Amino acid sequence: TQTLLALDPVTLEIIDQVELPDFSTGRVPTAVHDGIDYVYMPGINFSYRYRWEDQTLTLDEDWGFVSITEEDDLGAMAPNVIGDWVFVSVNTGTPKPMPVWAISTIDASERFLIRPFEDIDTRFSFAVAHGAYDTSSDLLLTADTGTGWVSAMRFDPESGFEVVWREEQTTSVFMQLIGTPEERVM
Repeated sequence: TQTLLALDPVTLEIIDQVELPDFSTGRVPTAVHDGIDYVYMPGINFSYRYRWEDQTLTLDEDWGFVSITEEDDLGAMAPNVIGDWVFVSVNTGTPKPMPVWAISTIDASERFLIRPFEDIDTRFSFAVAHGAYDTSSDLLLTADTGTGWVSAMRFDPESGFEVVWREEQTTSVFMQLIGTPEERVM
């Protein structure tokens, strides 16, 4: 059993805690939508979220359990929440290519899927960490350690993903972006 805790940042006293309905790994991002704080959970079978209101964590059943994995997948990595969209990559651990999802924070039935490394042969598809999102260029950067490639994708809420570039590069670290928008470094 896993538990999500809300802690007082000064005293580390537990303010609230909930038992998770789906095993979760990785970092847990938060975002504010319409004045409400949300906690986004990457699960083995689903992505889901909790509302943080009045010092209480409440499963957001209106957003639901968003199915993002297929049989034998290893589960989602930590999501990136950018504006009205949640971007989630899924580890397959098999030769099946890693999917990257965009899920609307407003209506979870609005989703887009891309497999940026679909044409690359590999023994297994696996990434250690979630990608990075560059808000100045609107590029989602992602890596698949198993394939040994990184990519940059642009996302349009009307049409979905478009791969902008891919490079052969094996990395197993958290992606960080530094520098000015004109001199961005990954």
